[in-house]
Amino acid sequence: MKKVIGVALATLVVMRTVANPIQTPFILPTAKVLPKGVRNLSYKGAIVNASRKFDETGQNVVLADPFFQPLSFQKIIEGETDPAQRGLIEDTMNALGADLSESFGDTTGQVNAKVNAHIPVFAWGITKRITVATVIPILKSSVNIDTGVIQQNATLHKKMIADIQSKGASSKVVEFIEKMNQPINEKLAEYNYDPLQNENKTELGDIRILTKFQALNNEKNRLTLTGGVTLPTGRDQNVNKAVDIISGDGQTDIVLGADYDFLLNEKLTLTVGTLYTLQLPDRNAERIPTRVDSKLSADIDQVTKRKLGDIWMLAGAASYGYKGFQAALGYNFQVRQRDRYTGDKFSDSRYYWLGEDTKQRMHAALASLGYNTIHLFKQKKFPVPLAVALTHTRVLGGENVVNDSLYAVDMSLFF
Repeated sequence: MKKVIGVALATLVVMRTVANPIQTPFILPTAKVLPKGVRNLSYKGAIVNASRKFDETGQNVVLADPFFQPLSFQKIIEGETDPAQRGLIEDTMNALGADLSESFGDTTGQVNAKVNAHIPVFAWGITKRITVATVIPILKSSVNIDTGVIQQNATLHKKMIADIQSKGASSKVVEFIEKMNQPINEKLAEYNYDPLQNENKTELGDIRILTKFQALNNEKNRLTLTGGVTLPTGRDQNVNKAVDIISGDGQTDIVLGADYDFLLNEKLTLTVGTLYTLQLPDRNAERIPTRVDSKLSADIDQVTKRKLGDIWMLAGAASYGYKGFQAALGYNFQVRQRDRYTGDKFSDSRYYWLGEDTKQRMHAALASLGYNTIHLFKQKKFPVPLAVALTHTRVLGGENVVNDSLYAVDMSLFF
């Protein structure tokens, strides 16, 4: 589950894009830059309540979907690390005339997460063509977790306990009952994970420094090129937590992009933009899976070599402005490549399994409504140039991404 939540809710940052992995966008593309000498201090806040996601097949499922597993003999035997215990369960299964597919019930659970991103941004028009910006995300997050089991075969359960008791293994009966009542927590404890618990925290995210260069600006066209770096100032995953909302990914990114505005008239602008995030390779502590269908593992490689998947984004928007009022509709498409892991401590296949289900894809629609006092300030009818905008984002489809809606506010002061 570590990767489930990590993939679902990582750092929320600004400038039309997000940190890693893919996150729900709340900034529309633009080819504008600040005039020379003008500075902009803005606050961008976003709220997402996550309870559902699109899985690797694009199906709409709950975040806790990996918790839902059958308690079959096959699952129990495969998950047992003690050869003697595994042999005892197999003998009991045969004595009861059961087979590997027969199930006692199902594990179940619920995961609800909430992230409030508070993002101050400082931008400065260095020249009439160049603007630099620093983005400092601060993330306040909470996660609520509940797990359990639905017993669907009480008769088989009782027969299993009676057969183990008949073999004189009373301690094994206690252990079996505990695993049947709280199988998820028991498995985590066996692998030396921290206990699952509700959590609230506030953390610094990955700081991003960007430069925008306006290569073209005439009556009908604007073209801006973007370059920047994302610094590993946020907190990466805790290798001992099975469910963890992270604020960063612990490595440096290079950002390259471009935005193009076509001005149909004084009020209507069409924009397309693209951004590529190159994630640089590094080393990180990782739990290395023992099975292809589960990330849970007791084995840790403290110096795992990793290359997180690069992210490509394409966005489009149509905006309409009149006397300070601004309305816009946009579309955002993002793709993140598969993560790749290698190491010397375990077999190559196990490192490959660690990258399973890390490829991502997202389609999202955005709607924004705002107002600014810039025209009033120029006419000396308002003391300061201010801007405020509200944005709603709806995820339309994807793969391994949260599909809950996002709401954001953007407030800016120019000086």
